[in-house]
Amino acid sequence: GDSLLYFKTPSIGSKNGDGFTSMSEIPLANVSSGFYTESQNVTLNVKSGTIYYTTDGSKPTKYSRVYNGETIKVDKNMSIRAVTYDGDKIPSETVTYNYFINSPDYQHPVIKISVKDSDLFGSDGIYVNYQRDDEKEINLSFYENGVEQFSVDCGLKIFGAYSRTFTKKSFSVHFRSEYGTSRLEYPVFGDDGLQSFNKLVLRSGSQSLYTTD
Repeated sequence: GDSLLYFKTPSIGSKNGDGFTSMSEIPLANVSSGFYTESQNVTLNVKSGTIYYTTDGSKPTKYSRVYNGETIKVDKNMSIRAVTYDGDKIPSETVTYNYFINSPDYQHPVIKISVKDSDLFGSDGIYVNYQRDDEKEINLSFYENGVEQFSVDCGLKIFGAYSRTFTKKSFSVHFRSEYGTSRLEYPVFGDDGLQSFNKLVLRSGSQSLYTTD
């Protein structure tokens, strides 16, 4: 008609379905993602709409736990993932807050993967079915000196050939528009290295088991 609407999924070559008049606001947490020496009391806030959230690493949906203003006590390493639904507005992007409690003083950058446990280790998970080319949606966050540098939803696969059979496996991370962004823009290998990626490999160093001093 004569309306301007948002569409969550492109309908290239097909008639547009029902659209959304505007976008819901992203839930905000009172405590930033990061490393803490003691437990934290986290609350979520949004001006309007209903917040749905998870604490098991899974991506929240309208069927997840409803946030009713309670304090979420974080006394161990935890990811709080949240989304807002607000009437006839398009749902917000999913936001992921990562908390590290009493973690070691890491000397190297830290990569945090937030994902539903069964997507990794369940009967249909990629760890169990390592010979398949399955991909699971995750959130990947990167920390340097305890500060979050990026947090992005992307895809995760098992990587490698024979090394797939090892207990300690490698992963490939895929940035796709269906998850939110088709490329990661960040100097992962320093300012002199590549700064734009559609895929990264997280190598486990599993072949090191053949090396002896």
